[in-house]
Amino acid sequence: MVVLEAMAAGLPVIVSPNVGAKDLVIEGVNGFVIPDPKDVAAAAKGIISLIDMKRRNMMGEAAQHEANHHSWRELSNNIHKIYENKI
Repeated sequence: MVVLEAMAAGLPVIVSPNVGAKDLVIEGVNGFVIPDPKDVAAAAKGIISLIDMKRRNMMGEAAQHEANHHSWRELSNNIHKIYENKI
């Protein structure tokens, strides 16, 4: 939930491939998935690239856009559709 909350707040994220939220991250668009959680250089590279305010803002907007597809309202609508098809 932390990754999705950060994205909903308009923040690009840096995650490891070990977290489920990695599926929400589009590399270089709304965040970064570092290949190995112990790869400090890869994490640093992502952080350094976010120093560019224009890039950070664009990625933050993309992150927020992605998060909007995973709101509680969206989830409840999807569950409702599943039940409609089963009844």
